[in-house]
Amino acid sequence: MSILVFVLVCLSVLMPGASAQQAASVDTRDQELSGRPDSAPDRKPFASIIYPETLPPLLPDSRMRDWLHRNRVRMYGWVDGGFTYASTGYGLLIDATTPNRFGNEFLLNRAWLITERLASKERWSWGFRTDFYAGSDAALLRPLNSFGPQGTHVGTDFRQAYLSLHTPGINDRGVDWAFGRQNVPTGYETLMAPYRPIYSESYFWIKYEVGSTSALATIHLMAYETKLQEHRARQRSG
Repeated sequence: MSILVFVLVCLSVLMPGASAQQAASVDTRDQELSGRPDSAPDRKPFASIIYPETLPPLLPDSRMRDWLHRNRVRMYGWVDGGFTYASTGYGLLIDATTPNRFGNEFLLNRAWLITERLASKERWSWGFRTDFYAGSDAALLRPLNSFGPQGTHVGTDFRQAYLSLHTPGINDRGVDWAFGRQNVPTGYETLMAPYRPIYSESYFWIKYEVGSTSALATIHLMAYETKLQEHRARQRSG
């Protein structure tokens, strides 16, 4: 039996600390960049957590900030760590194949940095994303023949590194393509700390939190609400 102490520090490379006041001050350009390509849009933050990509930029108004907005480029990240108490003692827990797998010691699970260019949703457009992280999570999940430290407590890896492409499709919303190494989160037990409710993970987590080198296509179907509005507009005009 273990007692889990959750410590989450969300630091942004180009974003300041999270607060409701800061989130309220996000301008229109920042809101346009707030979409998360790696998860469902209907997910809500837990415990008033503000997603790092929706925070106001740390950079003041400047040519650099204008250039980043104009080219849909952003950088953000976080640092996450925690402590797990285990009655069995100090060190690696044999029956815990989870990120918090070391008992009675503080872990730096990850320092995560994202650099991305979002593809436009209105026309042919391209983008990219890279997710570099370091810490004990990378030591657990890194691929064979990885670069950087090779110990059990610290490792490095690119969790994601892919190119994206938006093309016209069968409707106005088009098709989004992604080619390269991609994170595949399933449910709320994602590796990405700001998007899950608690520090610990279940024993089944290691079986489905995967990264893959793949090509994905997302076809955006017209929403039911949009169809209903168009139908009502035709009725009024008729």
